Amino acid sequence: SNDYKDGSLEQLLIYDPSANLIIIARYCSYHLLNVIPLLIISPIIGIIIGLDFIEIMAIILCLMIGSLIISAINLFTASITINNKSSLIFIIALPFTIPIIILAVLACNYFIVEQQTEYYWNYIELLIYLALIMIPIFLLAACSSLKQGINLSNS
Repeated sequence: SNDYKDGSLEQLLIYDPSANLIIIARYCSYHLLNVIPLLIISPIIGIIIGLDFIEIMAIILCLMIGSLIISAINLFTASITINNKSSLIFIIALPFTIPIIILAVLACNYFIVEQQTEYYWNYIELLIYLALIMIPIFLLAACSSLKQGINLSNS
């Protein structure tokens, strides 16, 4: 939103009209700055609460896959809100993010509490399939809404 307010986003789109590159760069930078530190801190927290190494790795795998999907959803909702000043539009993301969180928590529960690794891997496989389907869809939707938002502001 700061890039939109100061005009740098519009200048990027004028210089290179490929919004896909801008969206992918934003997506990657978000992971480098926000998700990677979370993944680095997670083992420390796991050791503090007394988890085994394998349990910590199971949680980190769920965090990695879930954060990929949720950040793509959030990028889409952020691109929708470029021209809209309402903060209630983020409610659109809830029906997509809550099932991802539930699947990740169920996977970790089956691995750590229930000690049933076959169910864990089934949930991980389901999360991977969802990531392969949802990430490209939400990134493409973010690109089109970004282009439309910039075009509407120029009109």
